[in-house]
Amino acid sequence: MLRYLKSNVKVVQSLSPAVRTGTVESTAVQVSGYSSVLLVVSIGVLGGGAVAFKAQESANNTDWTDIDSGRLIGAFVAGVASTVQAVGISEVGGLLKNYIRVVATVTGGTGVGMAVDVVLGEPKTVPVGVSESVYIC
Repeated sequence: MLRYLKSNVKVVQSLSPAVRTGTVESTAVQVSGYSSVLLVVSIGVLGGGAVAFKAQESANNTDWTDIDSGRLIGAFVAGVASTVQAVGISEVGGLLKNYIRVVATVTGGTGVGMAVDVVLGEPKTVPVGVSESVYIC
C-alpha cells in the first residue's frame, strides 16, 4: 500500500537561512500532537569561526532546559561547512515538553551561515493540517 509522507509530517522553519553570530535561539516549535521530532540543521559557510548546537525544551515557551544527550537520537557535532545535521528526540509522546528549539553558539570569525528546520512526525490526526471531522477513513 502506498503511503504519502506529506500527510504524515509537518516541516516547520525554526531559523531562516542567514549568517549568524553570537548565540542564536531558533523560534520555538510546538510539538504537541506529534509523536516524533527531527531537528535538521543546515550549515553553509563558517566564515573562519566555529559553531556548536544544542536542543532545548520548554513547557511554557518561556523557561528552557537543555535536552539530555541520552534522549537524542544521534548527536550534534561541531559544525562543518556545507553539511546537514539531523538529530531525533526520544520520548516525544511522553516526557517531552510542549515546545522545542535549537540554540547555536558561534565563536570567532565573521559568522556562520545556517538554518534550522523541525520535522514533526507521527501526528495524532492525519492528514496533517486537516481536522478529524473533515477527514473520513
